[in-house]
Amino acid sequence: ARIENVKSGASEARFQDRQVSGPFAQWIHTHTFEAVDSETTIVHDQVESRLSRNPFWWAVGVGMRLGLPVLFGFRAWKTKKVIGNE
Repeated sequence: ARIENVKSGASEARFQDRQVSGPFAQWIHTHTFEAVDSETTIVHDQVESRLSRNPFWWAVGVGMRLGLPVLFGFRAWKTKKVIGNE
């Protein structure tokens, strides 16, 4: 993956990771961080992907897409645990 479109500001920061090579024909994951107040940030994720035409990588991509809710749920739990808001 390549990190690009990094932006930081007082009320919002963001970056994208774009697949350079891998199982998808296209994968762009945008991470946006929205400051609510001095102690609270909302993390937004947007994933744009296109499956590969190769049957093997298509199946891998479908599996990865199906696993995203679990992955993001785990990340949210782990983030809260690390910063002490569990």
